[in-house]
Amino acid sequence: MQNTVLAEQFAKGETIGEGSNMFIRDDTIYSFGTHFKIAIRLNPDQKISCGISFIYNSNIWGSRTSVHQFHVRNAINSYIAIPDCNIDENVLRDYILELKDNFVSEINDLKTKQSKLKTKGKRFEQFKAKIERITIQSTQRIKEVENFTTAIYGGQAIHFIKEDD
Repeated sequence: MQNTVLAEQFAKGETIGEGSNMFIRDDTIYSFGTHFKIAIRLNPDQKISCGISFIYNSNIWGSRTSVHQFHVRNAINSYIAIPDCNIDENVLRDYILELKDNFVSEINDLKTKQSKLKTKGKRFEQFKAKIERITIQSTQRIKEVENFTTAIYGGQAIHFIKEDD
C-alpha cells in the first residue's frame, strides 16, 4: 500500500495497515519500527477535553522518516506536535520549561548581538523584528502546549477504584 494512502487510512481511524516501512498498530502509526511513533490518535475523552485528535511526533529522525511524517501530517487534522508523542504530564511540563528556557536563551543571544551593533540602522531593525517574531511564535507555542496539558490533566480528575469482590 502507498504510504499516502496508509496515512489517510490512519487519519480516518484504521487500526491496522502496512505501507513501505510505515505501519499502523492500534491508535499509532510508526516509521521503520515501533521505536519511532509518527503520530498517535487520542481517545474520545481526550479529544473532547482538548479539542485535538492527534499527537504528532515533532522529532526529526532521518530523510525517509521525514517523508513518512510529511504524509501523516498532511493526512491528519487538529494535531499538536510533541517530541516522541509523549503526553505524560511530567514530560509535558518539562517540555514547557525547556521551551521557555530555549526562548529566553535565543532572545538573550539576539539582544546581545543587537547591543554590539555600532549604529541603530537596518541591521538593528532586523534584529528587533526577529526578536518580536520569535517572542510571538514562542509565546504561542508555549501557550499551545500549556493549554493542551491543562485540557488533558487540569480540571477535576476522576479516579476509578476497583472494589474488592
